[in-house]
Amino acid sequence: MNPCLGALLASGWANAGTAFDSIAHFQGLFYLEDAASLLPPEAFGPSPDCVVLDAAAAPGGKTTHISALMDNSGAVAANEVDAHRTRVLRFTLSRMGVLNAAVTTLDMSMRPDVGEIFDGVLLDAPCSCEGRLGDDPGALALWKPARVQRCSRLQERLIESCFRLLAPGGVLVYSTCTLAPEENEGVVDTLLRRHGDADVEEIAFSPPRHAAGVTQWRGMRYDDRVTRCVRLYPHHHRTQGFFVARILKCR
Repeated sequence: MNPCLGALLASGWANAGTAFDSIAHFQGLFYLEDAASLLPPEAFGPSPDCVVLDAAAAPGGKTTHISALMDNSGAVAANEVDAHRTRVLRFTLSRMGVLNAAVTTLDMSMRPDVGEIFDGVLLDAPCSCEGRLGDDPGALALWKPARVQRCSRLQERLIESCFRLLAPGGVLVYSTCTLAPEENEGVVDTLLRRHGDADVEEIAFSPPRHAAGVTQWRGMRYDDRVTRCVRLYPHHHRTQGFFVARILKCR
């Protein structure tokens, strides 16, 4: 560590404001996010020689986590279609010292056809954010049943694109911070029905208390393999609500 920076941290200056205001945060010594958000990269577990796509990367927390798990080696395509969020993503990667990532701006809903080139794909999909309703008044103000349906249709297009970009034997981790089965098990079920070479794997890294994916919801019956998915509820660990699925491309 820079000796001058170390002296400032030791003096307590870094705690003068919020953690986001601290020098340590600005210098990239840590990244703040909800504990539930740590699960998707850990469920992914990429090796240092992988070629990885983070399909909806901004603001960059999961991208930096993936890069750390890969020892800043291999290659990561950090993709974000929104121009403003792309700027935030670039700043995050720079601040955190990520050297193995390149920012891309593809619209994943349009199914980019570049071949099966990725060993792993993380899709932390845009969602209705039900898992954040308890601590985010903005998410509550935006929530509507119609939004759940719009999100699920977009998520089905995104997961289809991501699966097509995955090399045989590769792993797709699909996650959301919502609790709606239409956006979680329903999306995974749709992918399983469309692709016989898709399978849901158990997640080796699991919190000590979690719930399995649900197989029935409002008259819909989902593939039994969705029980291998992980649901985190806010009352289990005082985190946001979260859903994670690990999907293998078999052929």
